[in-house]
Amino acid sequence: MFFPSPWLRVPQDPDGEVELDEWSSFLHSLQVKRPQAPQWLDSRLPDWLRLPSKKHLLFFFIPLATYGIGWWHGGKSQLPGVQDQQGDYYFHPPIPMSELANPPIPYSYNIAPNAKNYSAPVKMPVTPLFIPFTKNHKMLEQTVLSYIAVGWPRSDIVVIDNTGTMDANAKGFLSPNNLFYLNYDLLRKRYGVSILRTPTLLNFSQLQNFMISAAMSRGWAYFFWSHQDVIVVSREGNDPFKGFYDNILESLTRLKATMGPEAGEDRWVIAFYSYDWLTVVNVSPLALVGQWDVFIPYYATDCDWYHRAHMAGLKLLVEDVGLIFDMSASLVEPEKLLFGDGGDGIQPNSTKFQELIVALEAKGRVGTGPDPPDYPDRFFWQTEIMGGWGEPWTYNPDGLTRAYKAMGSAGRIIFSAKWGLPEASCELFREKIKAQREAWSFP
Repeated sequence: MFFPSPWLRVPQDPDGEVELDEWSSFLHSLQVKRPQAPQWLDSRLPDWLRLPSKKHLLFFFIPLATYGIGWWHGGKSQLPGVQDQQGDYYFHPPIPMSELANPPIPYSYNIAPNAKNYSAPVKMPVTPLFIPFTKNHKMLEQTVLSYIAVGWPRSDIVVIDNTGTMDANAKGFLSPNNLFYLNYDLLRKRYGVSILRTPTLLNFSQLQNFMISAAMSRGWAYFFWSHQDVIVVSREGNDPFKGFYDNILESLTRLKATMGPEAGEDRWVIAFYSYDWLTVVNVSPLALVGQWDVFIPYYATDCDWYHRAHMAGLKLLVEDVGLIFDMSASLVEPEKLLFGDGGDGIQPNSTKFQELIVALEAKGRVGTGPDPPDYPDRFFWQTEIMGGWGEPWTYNPDGLTRAYKAMGSAGRIIFSAKWGLPEASCELFREKIKAQREAWSFP
């Protein structure tokens, strides 16, 4: 509809109303006339060769435009990592088990017997597990393999591509020697897990907020997240034997009773399985704590958030479901160690399992004390792969290490200023600070 500009003079009658006949003539005078063919040419052309009228143009343009728009959006929904059928950007859904290429199969005794009968509280995966990844694909691959080996449903596992390399991994632009390299085909077409890419490289606090946001947008009541440098195994020496994932389901059953506000003082927000190497997060009370402080990007940010959760009256629990190894380096042929030659005919605590434990103890430690184990070369894996400089979207590997340390140091300073402490001490923080409102109240 045409609305005249206020500075155009239009014909009006003495009462101030527009006269329709003159108004129509006025509008007609504003129209740009369609160019006409010369009369001598127009008289000699058949009707189907004459210049098209507006009606004819619309008749052809509207269907063409509709088809073009439909093709554009329809095509985009099929592009990997752009948008899936539900409109979730950056998400690469899992490949169905029936379509996987020679997938690793866990030993039958690690398959939880009641897993099929266990129902989630809402329409969501039973045990959604985020595994954030930034660098060293070998470490991530063995972590994913270990969760599959203990019976964790591969369709519940979501690897978070937090490399900051945009779509370079999805399109295969990076080499395996690149510290940010991630093999999308291996993870999706053999392992059967999904991948969720972050829009850019996130620090630890931002990554925690990203996982919370992803879970909330999907309507999940809870979610698990795991470090990318761990390997999980069942306690196969126990008699009677109960698998790692079976214990996870039993843990969830216990935790469900105190997830909601009706639990009062017993309501929990976090449950740790060996420190935060594997953690389950209760989504509903997160607003009482607030976001992870992005200005404290690494060191001390966990101390900041966990104590704020405590000050909000929420419980931080500890659960035990099996062995979780903190790994310092990648294994040689981890798939062979974790799966052997197949999933049948092997009993718990076999010779193969003992060989696995020896290999894990050579490069990792199981945490049993109040603090994570500290041993030589614990963080060797972070510099195990240092190539790729010059490849698309790849940050300088040496610069990444130096910048990471600088940001960690700056975060400690901000943590101390936020809570008025002489140093970034968790013990001092828990001792002196009793309410969240004290944050940034110090000169």
